[in-house]
Amino acid sequence: MKPRLIELLLRHRTAVTGAATLGIAAAAYLAAFALRFDLEMPPPRVLRTALGALPLLLACKLVGFATSGLFNGWWRHVSVRDAADIVRGNLVASTLFLTLMVFGYGLEGFPRSVFLVDLLLCTTAMTG
Repeated sequence: MKPRLIELLLRHRTAVTGAATLGIAAAAYLAAFALRFDLEMPPPRVLRTALGALPLLLACKLVGFATSGLFNGWWRHVSVRDAADIVRGNLVASTLFLTLMVFGYGLEGFPRSVFLVDLLLCTTAMTG
């Protein structure tokens, strides 16, 4: 990489870290849907529901990750405490997402297994 690009990334490392973790969260959520439907294309109604709920999921993940302090500090030396923060952030985010889906939108047409699979996939991907 060019030194100028590296300098820019280091200056805005919180934004880069936030974008990367939200990318992981989105990939885990879509992978959870793919696993739920045995890696086949879900019905169009379910696909619209999944993509419609994606912004809400990302907002919940952003809140959960920020409250657990995942965007603070350097990720050069990761400890067990950081892994516990990742688990805590994912638990907060998934609980918030589940609560908002149940009380805000209802679970009509939304596969319930996606909540748990997303939690497990996102936590595993982030700790990896």
